Amino acid sequence: MFQPTEEQLMIRDLARDLAVREIGPRAAEVDESERYPEENIRLLAEAGILGAPFPEAYGGSDLGLMSFLMANEEVAKVCAATSCIIATNCLAVGCISRYGTEEQKRKYIPMGIGGQLIGFALTEANAGSDTNGLKTKAEKDGDDYIINGTKMFITSAPVNDVHIVVTVTGTNEKGGKEFTAFIIDKGTKGFSVGKHIKKMGIRGAQTAELILEDVRVSASQMLGGPGNGLKVALSSLDIGRINIGTQAMGIAQG
Repeated sequence: MFQPTEEQLMIRDLARDLAVREIGPRAAEVDESERYPEENIRLLAEAGILGAPFPEAYGGSDLGLMSFLMANEEVAKVCAATSCIIATNCLAVGCISRYGTEEQKRKYIPMGIGGQLIGFALTEANAGSDTNGLKTKAEKDGDDYIINGTKMFITSAPVNDVHIVVTVTGTNEKGGKEFTAFIIDKGTKGFSVGKHIKKMGIRGAQTAELILEDVRVSASQMLGGPGNGLKVALSSLDIGRINIGTQAMGIAQG
């Protein structure tokens, strides 16, 4: 039988206390107004919950993914929007932790666990988990890449400080599409947030499209190396599905 560790129980109880005292009382207002609950994210970052799965070398507490999941279940019991936001951030930071260069890890992991959100932009209007439908392209230009395309249904798009964007960079040796992921900072020229998507629930986790028009990024912003975008994407989906299962349990209990 699985038995949680003492550390896992401690972070779960901490999350439960914060959820009941601080997050729950404003959940209805957050959902009704479609407001990003910045104070909730700051609270969870300061409590160390956002950094639970990540190495101490980058500011985390190295308690493992299970600790984060147990904490997020408690958050989901009272506020699905806050739970969704931190789950997506965990997914994206996890990709950088697994596939990033040392420079990328030292820059972006502390941002993500400190509450400066990192998003994951895979989905497009005609493509989600079916990556063969992706059309956003990155074309090499000297030491840089020029990216053009549109991403859709991106969680926390208006407030994310950084996005991991999966692009098409050519064809592979089998004749299929080659995918490459890039880390793009908010404020990069040509990178903007498009239309807001109205939803029936979980409205505080604002969902929108991303527009990339001749966005120039250095090859140093590539995540996982050229042609490894599909590996990065599938890895993110694996963690995302575990997170969503945990959210669903929390919402059902709540």
